[in-house]
Amino acid sequence: MLFDLHNDLITSGLGRNEMRAEAEKYSRSLMGAVLVFWSTKSTGLPMKKDVPKGKNLHFAVEDLHFFSPDKGEALLNLSPVYCSLTWNYDNALAGGALENGSLTEKGRETLDFLNKNKIAVDAAHLNRKSFYEVAERAERFIDSHTFISDLFDHPRNISLSMIDIIVRGGGLTGLTPVRSFMGGNADLNSYVHGLDVFLQRFGDDNLCIGTDFNGSDDFPFGLKSYVGFSSVADKLLKSGYSNETVEKIFYKNALKYFALGER
Repeated sequence: MLFDLHNDLITSGLGRNEMRAEAEKYSRSLMGAVLVFWSTKSTGLPMKKDVPKGKNLHFAVEDLHFFSPDKGEALLNLSPVYCSLTWNYDNALAGGALENGSLTEKGRETLDFLNKNKIAVDAAHLNRKSFYEVAERAERFIDSHTFISDLFDHPRNISLSMIDIIVRGGGLTGLTPVRSFMGGNADLNSYVHGLDVFLQRFGDDNLCIGTDFNGSDDFPFGLKSYVGFSSVADKLLKSGYSNETVEKIFYKNALKYFALGER
């Protein structure tokens, strides 16, 4: 069983019927999935009727570039479990992973709104400067889909010292199997190695899976669908990790953090 911290189904380009069918499949087969609305190319939020509904399905926004206080009610109406301030580029709120901007006054006001409403702030797509600035202000701080820059240097990855900040704040880090984040020749073993490095350094209370399915197609053979995560579980178990640790990584940590309860 798996809880996916980041799946871009809502902005995948699928037709409405295809999207609903895929969401229904997730609802039946997963412990949970956060379906993310990637807003970079839009000027606002989706209509509530356009967000797939189902058991174990949750909503998040990637890139709050459009946000202002008058849009707060509309955002809350969609019940996001987390929001990120940026995508890869600087915007009116903060600095993106591929540029050099910093947290702005509007960004600080947006963080205050998210804090007040107990919505987690997603560090994915922040650059390092903005990461540290946001970390000082966010009350609930996660990274939904990333990899470890100490293993492979990529602007979308975060360092072990940055992960330490998230862990000390009680947040989650979702490791993604996107190949370009792990290195050009990365495979399933590369991904399992990243999980192992995290576990050896930080334990098993703050690690999750954030696939970036429907947002990327750059995945190793064997990890192009949720079925492949059974091989990840097998490799972790053969390495000596317990069933409890695998269950925490795969779904229990996310369910606990978002107070969703056992299903």
